[in-house]
Amino acid sequence: MLERILTERRARWEAKQLAKFKEQGKTPPKEWQKKYPEPVQPDTDDLPALPEGWAWASVEQISEIQGGIQKQPSRIPTENKYPFLRVANVARGKLKLDDVHEIELFQGELERLALVAGDVLIVEGNGSLTEIGRCALWDGSIANAVHQNHLIRVRPIGVVSQFVETWLNSLGGIEKLTKLAATTSGLYTLSVGKISKNPVPIAPCSEQAESMRILVESLSALDSQEQAVALGLKQSTAQRQNILRTAFAGQLVLQDPNDEPASVLLARIRAERAERDAVKKPRGRQTKVAI
Repeated sequence: MLERILTERRARWEAKQLAKFKEQGKTPPKEWQKKYPEPVQPDTDDLPALPEGWAWASVEQISEIQGGIQKQPSRIPTENKYPFLRVANVARGKLKLDDVHEIELFQGELERLALVAGDVLIVEGNGSLTEIGRCALWDGSIANAVHQNHLIRVRPIGVVSQFVETWLNSLGGIEKLTKLAATTSGLYTLSVGKISKNPVPIAPCSEQAESMRILVESLSALDSQEQAVALGLKQSTAQRQNILRTAFAGQLVLQDPNDEPASVLLARIRAERAERDAVKKPRGRQTKVAI
């Protein structure tokens, strides 16, 4: 499967090069295919063994990687404005699309930079080491969206996108990404080059699909359990208030008509307190007597 992915990856590169030559009105030079940049191999020295039929690959081997757009004055949205995803829109494993900005695009940029469903968006830099490299799967819910330069787009080839995103957000994936991050003045950063060589475990297609099915079912069950716990806590709080209200109303237990009413008890307590206050000696200034 990895060999097939690498073959498809090269075919895509060649198709893009031919399209570029055609757009420029140029004839492809002799042996232009030899200029194909071979993807980097993953460093497997400290990687664990994988199940039979699996293989380690670099992110670059199994995807197309693209940086984003830098926000600058010339990008103020006016005529050709498009949705613009920022770091704030990408949490770990989920998108936050309640506040999506816009940006101005120039000729040819939309075709090159528009996101498609299945793209994996990786946060390139963050002040916290625990947040570096967090990523989420783009769902395609906003048409013609592009991303900023602090997000790195990974477009898997022949691999289930959710499988890649799940690995990158796992403990093993986070560990690999944080090791690749460099720190300057407290800011941990990644780059297209660093993301390219990050290792990813690749499983046969059937196992990818089955593992993702199990994962989705497990996460759905966990979500249901969390909702049930939240509802239980809410109900217990309400029940506690009901019990206290019932107790103070004298309705928690059966009432004995021969019991002394609370009003009589309170009156007696007030009378006893007043009687104690009356017998207290007044506190006055004591006078010393000389002998």
